[in-house]
Amino acid sequence: MYETYEALVSLLTTRGVPFTIHEHAPSYTVADAKERSLCPLERLLKTIAFKVKAGGCILAAVSGDLTGRSKSSLRI
Repeated sequence: MYETYEALVSLLTTRGVPFTIHEHAPSYTVADAKERSLCPLERLLKTIAFKVKAGGCILAAVSGDLTGRSKSSLRI
């Protein structure tokens, strides 16, 4: 269940990368995150992971605070 999480923690630790784990209840919307978070929205990331058929995965992330941004500014 936590295979990816454990692999990431192991990789960061092995390579000496400093990191902090912030445990929290799941947030499904920006409103949830704003209500439950101990840090400002501009420091949050909205993420989604995709498994690739050929193996591996892709992690996509955008800023948690999109207030005042137009849809066109969010295009890749």
